Amino acid sequence: MAFTSAPQFRFLSQYAREQGKLEEMLKSFEDKVLAVSVGRITSEALKEEGLQRIIMPEHERMGSMIVELGKYVAANR
Repeated sequence: MAFTSAPQFRFLSQYAREQGKLEEMLKSFEDKVLAVSVGRITSEALKEEGLQRIIMPEHERMGSMIVELGKYVAANR
């Protein structure tokens, strides 16, 4: 799941919390869902909720994020 801003993930987390699904959502990021972050600020928001499996590009741009995801997928086939 690609995240392009910290507020985007915070809103998602808040909604999941309100629905009583936060723990279930966070668990899915441990093995089923891969978090892809556009940069370090967004990654920090993900880490604050406990996510550890995060792909992040060296250059904080959307295009770089997609390239980094492609590299990850190719390396883990």
